[in-house]
Amino acid sequence: MDDALDQIKSLHGIEIGLRYRINRVGFEISWHNMSDKADVFGTLNNKSSFQDKWFTSLTGYALGIESILAIWV
Repeated sequence: MDDALDQIKSLHGIEIGLRYRINRVGFEISWHNMSDKADVFGTLNNKSSFQDKWFTSLTGYALGIESILAIWV
C-alpha cells in the first residue's frame, strides 16, 4: 500500500446539440470534441529514454430518436 498515486488527468471539451419533439417522438443530434496536451516520458527496449509532447483529441457525433410513452397524460 505504499504505491504513490498518479496525478489526476482530465480532458476539456465542448458539446453542442439540438433536441426537437413532435408529439410523442423526440429527435436529437449532437457533436462533442474533447482535447488535451501531455508531456510523455518513456524508455525504449535498448534502454534509451525519450521525451515528447502528445496531443489527444476525441470527437463524437450522435443522432437519436426516442418514443415517449405518455401513460399519465
